[in-house]
Amino acid sequence: SLVAFLYYVRYFFRPLEELAEQSHLLQSGLASAERVFALLDEDEVLQNPEHPVQLSPFQGAVRFENVSFAYDGEQKVLQDLHFNLSPGQSTAIVGATGAGKSTILNLLCRFYDPTSGRICLDGIDLRDFDQRQLRTHFGIVQQDPVLFSDTVWENIRMGAQGVSNDEVLQAARYVNAHRFIEQLPEGYNTILGEGGASVSTGQKQLIALARALAQGTEAMILLDEATANVDSETEALIQEALSRVMEDRSSIVIAHRLSTIQHADTILVMKHGRLLEQGTHEELLAADGYYRTLVDMMRHGMDTP
Repeated sequence: SLVAFLYYVRYFFRPLEELAEQSHLLQSGLASAERVFALLDEDEVLQNPEHPVQLSPFQGAVRFENVSFAYDGEQKVLQDLHFNLSPGQSTAIVGATGAGKSTILNLLCRFYDPTSGRICLDGIDLRDFDQRQLRTHFGIVQQDPVLFSDTVWENIRMGAQGVSNDEVLQAARYVNAHRFIEQLPEGYNTILGEGGASVSTGQKQLIALARALAQGTEAMILLDEATANVDSETEALIQEALSRVMEDRSSIVIAHRLSTIQHADTILVMKHGRLLEQGTHEELLAADGYYRTLVDMMRHGMDTP
């Protein structure tokens, strides 16, 4: 009787303990939900125009007109930036960390609006486009590409409308990704895991490059340090893929590796948010300016100044 009584007492308090634990989880969930809904209730910072312009056909001419930008509204990341990029041209942007290279791509995709000046695509101000329609014209490959817990098929066709399996296969073969994808446990049906946990960094880059290519032949390719964290063998595969993808296609590349930038049609040299120099690899070396200093740093594997 004593043992039974003690067990009954123990079982009586167990539900109360579980209720206390559930109450703690509920309160934590409510606090998180409050923050999520507060974020969802925020007004859109970037507004679409009432009558957006349709960009057709897409050429890929880019113009920055005296563009300045500050993330916090005070400290300028870009200052009086002015340049023109022609359709079908490959452009490399080089400079030290914090020079404003990635910010240029963020502004071009209209993740932010310039503090002053304007950015035009094919002669039309970016603010005159629908944001979603504008971004369909860009295929972006970042230093740490975003992959989702889905099949390889869906990760490559992500963001593109009506892409068939044959087009996915063609894009994967074009960027040297088909071979390693076929070796995955279920090939193109393999679930990659959140963030692409089941593949290497270089393989993620190749899948992201295939995704950019699947956007269509008109899409401008934007590469933000796409070969920064890969080994030499994978870099060679990516470089070969890039040379194919960028041929006769508008592209902008941010890189710290000489092999990535030296064959670009034009190179923009950034320093402290300003455009310091512009030209081809040979022209900039002959000018013996800041670009030559950057190239010497790249060749010796040193940090850029």
